[in-house]
Amino acid sequence: MGGMELWEARWWEAAVVRRNPDQKKGLFFVVWAVFRRSSPGNRSACSVSKTVPFIAMPRNWVKGNAVGSGSFGVVNLAMNKFTGELFVVKSAASRDGVQVLENEADILENLNSPHIVQCLGRELSKEANGERRLNLFMEFMAGGSLADVAEKFGGALDESVIRRYTGEILKGLVYLHRNGIVHCDLKCKNVLLGSKGNVKLADFGSAKRLDSLRTENGGKTSWQNVSGTPLWMAPEVLRNEGLDFAADIWSLGCTIIEMATGRPPWEDLASIPCLQCSRLHAVMKHQNFQLSYQRRVWISWQNACRGTRK
Repeated sequence: MGGMELWEARWWEAAVVRRNPDQKKGLFFVVWAVFRRSSPGNRSACSVSKTVPFIAMPRNWVKGNAVGSGSFGVVNLAMNKFTGELFVVKSAASRDGVQVLENEADILENLNSPHIVQCLGRELSKEANGERRLNLFMEFMAGGSLADVAEKFGGALDESVIRRYTGEILKGLVYLHRNGIVHCDLKCKNVLLGSKGNVKLADFGSAKRLDSLRTENGGKTSWQNVSGTPLWMAPEVLRNEGLDFAADIWSLGCTIIEMATGRPPWEDLASIPCLQCSRLHAVMKHQNFQLSYQRRVWISWQNACRGTRK
């Protein structure tokens, strides 16, 4: 939402107060807080919405059809009834799902980058059946995920397209790593595409701040603290050798393979039982499983993607 739309939304809230004198006492504080904390030029809408979620406070949004799902719950398209702006709402009711969304909101609230999907706010609501539900409001990316795009265009993407997308992903990773954050679940499904070909990193439910993670574990990281998708996870993470920024670089390589082939990396390992418990200890200790195809793809893309450097 742009600066002008933000101010229009705030004036609308002020109009609600004027039309409903009985609500003045409660809503005046809300409107004043929004004006005070959300001036144009503020670094992000998310930092505002953590205190006063302007989308949710007047209940001026309506939920549309489901557009996705995750381990946390459901993702729905939504519309701001005042501005007509589209966004998405991630909803979770289970304890684990709420924890995932809270982690994502906590990570995103301090980030402001054109290569990171924007968080618009959060809302804790109570359903008619008494169930408490956390709604996380996120920027809508019209193109869907890179996994969706690849599927719609025959699986594998063209080299020039992959080169551009890889450059955009790298810029997002550089920004994250400079802020001490590891994404931990980078893959095509978690990279979203705009209508003009711009891509943004998304789905930060598994993301970790390295400093806080190491503080909690005496300076070390371990696999118990790290979640993600096994086929995209770095060997050192799966071997319980710790987590670092390099884990995202491995996942980026796997994502490039995914874009170039239209298939998940190491898909021949998907039936191995140890994958079901999110670890590859037994597999990664062996040197005899077939890597030649993935190595050829990776080496060729190392050369092709050099053009993304700046």
